[in-house]
Amino acid sequence: MWRTVLLTNLLWGVDAVAAPRVGVINLTQEGLSEEEADAVAYDIAAEVAERIAGEAIAGPSMRGRIEGNAIPEGCEESPECGQKLATAGRVDEVLLLTLRLAGQTTIVGCSRVPRDPHRNGGKAMLRLTSGKLQKRMAAIKEEVATLYAPGSVVPYVEAVPLVPAVSSNAPSAAPPTPQRRWLWPVVGGAGAVAAVALAVVLGVALGTTGPPTGSVVQLR
Repeated sequence: MWRTVLLTNLLWGVDAVAAPRVGVINLTQEGLSEEEADAVAYDIAAEVAERIAGEAIAGPSMRGRIEGNAIPEGCEESPECGQKLATAGRVDEVLLLTLRLAGQTTIVGCSRVPRDPHRNGGKAMLRLTSGKLQKRMAAIKEEVATLYAPGSVVPYVEAVPLVPAVSSNAPSAAPPTPQRRWLWPVVGGAGAVAAVALAVVLGVALGTTGPPTGSVVQLR
């Protein structure tokens, strides 16, 4: 319960829309119960939230977000696997944990995987000694600081496919001019009539043109 209160206090006043969000996921927990593994994840998530001035989700809340997504063995070594979990969990990054109990020490492998494949992740190793809370929290603080530089986690934005722009100044193709099939016959006919009329006028003027001699056709 106190961890939930701690995370809430860390996020108080942070814009939930603009704030970065990290999902902390336990991949393995050798020698630890689920409750013990979640306790480690909550401690790490609290420090991550403070470090990035954002939100860190762990435990059942994060498991519920990625429910139904099979996690293959060795996911911490595959950026593509981490990116899929980040997408399913609706977070900007995931911090994948592999936990193993060795005597009184819990060894925690930490793999930071951004959702954006163009951003860099990182790795760290934690050794947490049981029963020494102050030393335990100091170790978590130190390792989280090596993983997360201030401002290194940014909200993920889906890439928008680029559409080629069409310039409004580009000359538009002129519509084809329909051919006027009647133009040349009319021009040709008019030219022939004008030529005949000119010949008749010249013939009369010169006295070379006589009355018509052809047969007369009567129209009834």
